[in-house]
Amino acid sequence: MMSLFERIAWYRAEQYLARYKQYGIAVAGSFGREIALDAIFSALKFHRHVRKGYAVEHSIDIPEGILGIKKRGKYRGIMRFLMRSKIQELTQFEPDTIITQLPLIQPGLAPWVASRVLPRMLVFTHTGLERIDLFVSKEMILHEYLALANTLQRDAVVVLNSDDKSLRTIQEKIDRPVITYGIHPKADIRISRAVRSENNMGLFLEVVVHGVHEELFLPNLFAAQHVNAVAAAIAAAHGLGVSVKDAIHGLRTMQPPYGNLSRISGINGSSIIDDSINTCPEQLASSLKSFATLQCTGKKIIVLGDMDNLASLGISCHEDAGKQASEIAPMIIFIGDIMRHAQDAALKSGNNVDTHHFETSTEAAAWLPEYIREGDMVFISGGKSMSMGKIVKQLRAK
Repeated sequence: MMSLFERIAWYRAEQYLARYKQYGIAVAGSFGREIALDAIFSALKFHRHVRKGYAVEHSIDIPEGILGIKKRGKYRGIMRFLMRSKIQELTQFEPDTIITQLPLIQPGLAPWVASRVLPRMLVFTHTGLERIDLFVSKEMILHEYLALANTLQRDAVVVLNSDDKSLRTIQEKIDRPVITYGIHPKADIRISRAVRSENNMGLFLEVVVHGVHEELFLPNLFAAQHVNAVAAAIAAAHGLGVSVKDAIHGLRTMQPPYGNLSRISGINGSSIIDDSINTCPEQLASSLKSFATLQCTGKKIIVLGDMDNLASLGISCHEDAGKQASEIAPMIIFIGDIMRHAQDAALKSGNNVDTHHFETSTEAAAWLPEYIREGDMVFISGGKSMSMGKIVKQLRAK
């Protein structure tokens, strides 16, 4: 049940949208939402006045993102909230486009949110086991996505990742116009070529739209998830009538958002692949696959924290992660109770790996710096509850 503050925040957001009639874009999916949101913002920023919503952990984060009012702790009470949002409305030029994330927080919430804010475009990134503890099965997650898509207005557009097999199964059941994207040969917005530059950073991409080929170089990106986000952004821009050339112009300087497969300089001449903000089994598998293809002059180190909200699938998913990690790096750090199963799987894999286990990210952050050498590359990932960002903070170059 919503609190009085939440009900008022939602009412204020609905009132605001009804007055200014912004073009709403909602980004949904089990993972890849934040980087897709950033990519869409970059593709549109030279053509529309865009407001990005905030990372969404609770339903209240959505109306706050719509209104552009962040950090509730900075004001006290309902009246301060209303006053601050109204002052901002009166003193700033209002956006014509608002992009927000729409994660699966609880069953039925995403369609309810869509019915309140009525986005004109819905972008699906990936399906996975995020919040499988609440949705029981992947089929139920897909059912929620289908209900979400069919909640939209009749003229709304659904932008769908055709590389995701599960999303392809619901495509024909979506009773709205659909634009597909990805490397799939039948995608409307197709990535026909993706090549990483020699220094591990930068992607050369070729995009095909209605038979027309366009090339671009993205100096700050390097992973498959980045490619997918760029394709989603071009597809969203295309759905808004922005040309591919113009979308590419905005995307050229895009950087991965914090903790979403971003690369940063580490201590002692090392480098860090930071995927620490949150993860689920499918995201982790994809991220590790990209990490495996990166070159470094030292050794690779993988640091993994427990994944959240996997219910009865937790042990098997962590064992799979441990086995995959053992095939990539000679040193693996496991953090959390469930990651003990991942450590056991890594040791049983037959690969010659040096493994260590810690109860908390704080303990690992204190231990690890002593073992980092020049040229090493450290991959860090885990569920939000594990606070893996503490390790990133400890290892990044001062």
